[in-house]
Amino acid sequence: MDRGPIGLFEEQESFPESLSGGGYMRPPDPPLLESAAKRGGFGGRPIGNLFFALFPSAAAIQLIYELAVHECHIHSLAGYFIALERLHMSLAPLVTFPGEIAPPLYLDAGIYIGNRIQMHPFMISLDRTANFNGRGSRWPYVLTAGEGRGGTITLSTLLAKELRKVGIKFSPSSVNPHVTMLYDRKRPPAREVEAISWLVNDFALVHSHVGESRYDIIKRWTLSGSI
Repeated sequence: MDRGPIGLFEEQESFPESLSGGGYMRPPDPPLLESAAKRGGFGGRPIGNLFFALFPSAAAIQLIYELAVHECHIHSLAGYFIALERLHMSLAPLVTFPGEIAPPLYLDAGIYIGNRIQMHPFMISLDRTANFNGRGSRWPYVLTAGEGRGGTITLSTLLAKELRKVGIKFSPSSVNPHVTMLYDRKRPPAREVEAISWLVNDFALVHSHVGESRYDIIKRWTLSGSI
């Protein structure tokens, strides 16, 4: 996916000066000994993801939860819900890595990229359920964006442009704006639902601890500029 951490910013001499604001403090380098192994790849060691995402408003989260409960009732689903604080819409990936601590170089990259994004707030609407392919025996049951996806695609495109500048390839054409509500063994038919909309006025860099159902928000950026 990328050229790796060595020499990643060889043509980006000025990027450290852009890491201002937001109270961000880079963590120390990873210790020599990792924490206790967990299930997963990388030889059983913990796995982490860094990615950009946006989060629904509090009102939208409540409506998404109510819809998820309703869908479980009408389709007799018995899977598990996504925790309300982790309901999100992915915008662009940064890196997947072994261990508990995110690589400092990629953290710096994420902050640098986020600082460079300028875009006005926009409305997003989720108006259709869908099933996505998943791993194992449970399938993601999601809400997707129809007509209201333009702003999300634009933001993903801006992030992809900045990612390419630091040697990370990502195609915004692969983005299908959605929020995963729950996972289940059943795959209910897709259907239109009453739109759940909110004003997107910020986005975030997220550290996902894979398999632990835990996210750390590294930094948020307010959308207040022009495209």
